[in-house]
Amino acid sequence: MELKLIDNKGDNTLENLISEKVTKHSKISIQTAAFSIFAFHALQKEIKRSKELRLVLTKSFFEKEETSFFKAV
Repeated sequence: MELKLIDNKGDNTLENLISEKVTKHSKISIQTAAFSIFAFHALQKEIKRSKELRLVLTKSFFEKEETSFFKAV
């Protein structure tokens, strides 16, 4: 398993990495504090080509004001 930090700038994008490496036997795991439906749509072809996708949203994702999952009282 290869761990790699993707900053989505220039050629260092998740879409580029996945399109180069995904096969029908691939199991994709993504851990992120920010993932949108637009990102999911951009990766949809590669996700369908893979065997499995695991998306782990970190705690900071849920603490953001715009997600409204957790709010400080």
